[in-house]
Amino acid sequence: MVILSKVSCRLFKFWNTEIDWETYMTQVSLYLSGERNYTHIKGSTGPIVYPAGFLYLYSFLYKLTDSGQNIIKGQQIFMFVYLVTLFFVLKIYYSVNAPFYAYLLLIFSKRLHSIYLLRLFNDCWVMLFSYMAIYAYAMHLWTFGTCFFGIALGIKMNVLLFFPAIAIILLQMLGLRCMLWHFFVVFVIQALLSIPFISYKKEYISRAFDFSRTFLYKWTVNWKFLPESVFLSKEFSYLLFFIHGLMLFIFSSRLWNRISDYSLKKIGSSLLNTKPLFINKTHRRHVQLRSLIVITLFTSNLIGILCARSLHYQFYCWFAWSMPYILTKTRIPIVLQIIIWALQEYAWNIYPSTPYSSFIVTTIPALVLFLILIRY
Repeated sequence: MVILSKVSCRLFKFWNTEIDWETYMTQVSLYLSGERNYTHIKGSTGPIVYPAGFLYLYSFLYKLTDSGQNIIKGQQIFMFVYLVTLFFVLKIYYSVNAPFYAYLLLIFSKRLHSIYLLRLFNDCWVMLFSYMAIYAYAMHLWTFGTCFFGIALGIKMNVLLFFPAIAIILLQMLGLRCMLWHFFVVFVIQALLSIPFISYKKEYISRAFDFSRTFLYKWTVNWKFLPESVFLSKEFSYLLFFIHGLMLFIFSSRLWNRISDYSLKKIGSSLLNTKPLFINKTHRRHVQLRSLIVITLFTSNLIGILCARSLHYQFYCWFAWSMPYILTKTRIPIVLQIIIWALQEYAWNIYPSTPYSSFIVTTIPALVLFLILIRY
């Protein structure tokens, strides 16, 4: 399957457009020259907005690609990242007995190939560590999963979309005390990564973990069908935040709690009890439990995608790897699953985005999550 994916990548010709690569290299060069004030680390498309792990990673790439000039070598590295990510996604799919057609849908995404082989975005590395974490969690390798999650968070904070799922999984499987310990591990990883910037900690935190960023209407992929005035309004932002919280609550009480077979109320009351909620029931097969863990992580991320303030084209890799498996859990006919996947791929390949394509981009996650909720 990995070899077939590599062949499919070759079917398309990709030419690097240096959308963010040039900015990445400029920011890295400033860091390597000794700059530690995050407000002074900038590039042609703006200031740095990623945690320190991003700088360490791209400093390594900076040296491997002759100060960022050897684009071909960079593309080869990112093809390797694509294939390794695919390998871990396939491992996840295999561990939960995903049907064969879901595997095939993984390898024919033109937009994914573009993101990895043409754009060289840091999102690619983030999702590599994210899927390593998901595989580790599915296999009950809890510490490895949390460490991989912490590394991913140290590169870009979009992985926080997985955080609600990780919290409820760890609470049910390991208990409150262990859950808090895993959170502490994530915190320690972030603290260690930030050590070189300790003299400018306020500047570092405000830029690396900025939750107040504003987005440009012309670049949004998911909300172009709304008027610009609505998109930019605070009321719309608050509405998305409310919907996000509501959906997390609904999925926690209807789906994610099945790991322990406890109601959300009982899970909440168990916070006073440090023991795990999950009891190894003989009737629950290991593959069923792995499936619950994986679908919890995948749907938590997809809820965040649906309620995102704005999506850009590179964000497609945040959830595209998981959609074939999520679709299998809707229990709708296979033909309809493939049609939904194809519509999603079609909409994400329309550039620039239109009201029509944005409507599809937003509707599909909403539809899929609804089907999961009523049919899984």
